[in-house]
Amino acid sequence: MEAVKRNNIGFNSEKLQFKQKVSLYVHTLTEDGLQPLEDKLQAIKDIQTPTNTKELQTLLGMLTYLNRFSTKLAELVVPLRELNKKNVHFRWQPHHQQALDDIKKELSTTKLISYYDPDPNTVTILQCDASTKGLRAWIRQIDQQGQEKIVVMASRCLSPTESRYSNIERECLAVMFGLKKFEYYDTTPNSPQGSEDMKEPPPEERSPVTNNKGGYQIRSQSTRSGRITRIPLKFDE
Repeated sequence: MEAVKRNNIGFNSEKLQFKQKVSLYVHTLTEDGLQPLEDKLQAIKDIQTPTNTKELQTLLGMLTYLNRFSTKLAELVVPLRELNKKNVHFRWQPHHQQALDDIKKELSTTKLISYYDPDPNTVTILQCDASTKGLRAWIRQIDQQGQEKIVVMASRCLSPTESRYSNIERECLAVMFGLKKFEYYDTTPNSPQGSEDMKEPPPEERSPVTNNKGGYQIRSQSTRSGRITRIPLKFDE
């Protein structure tokens, strides 16, 4: 209310409500952050095995809105998306059921997405990772009290061509995905990081880092493929 007074903002008392949390579309906004609407989560947890393409498409549509709450969801959905491709006969098999079970398990442990803190004293870290199936990226922040929180997550599947990239190329692709996806967040003071056991590069280097140690050497390799040669140029942009 202090901010409201300072900015001379008025409210209609008949329409104004004070709440500790508000449900908006498929999200619930709380004092601490953003959560998926519980009804939407429960609907997926209770959903029956799809028996045709239309039911599968309904499931995939429901999952689209929950991608921001998991770094694994895009990869887990791959088998179901393959089944939904044009000219693919619908036939539910064990690996499709396993994918659905894994999706339900992942969503049962959904984390709270905290609000981004623009305070320059808050450490902001872009973290990226890649597998043979997908890319994932997320931003975490550490405040002055040492409390860590995740403020945004994203993931996407690899194309058939990208899935054949080398490990280094996929990891670099993940960093580029993260930088592009979260370009509106200020991560300039901190470099993208990988696993906790990695040694961070000096601050002055400002080089993207993932959990692939070979990525550190990408600028210094004497022999590189054309695709790898272009990657540092993308970072420089």
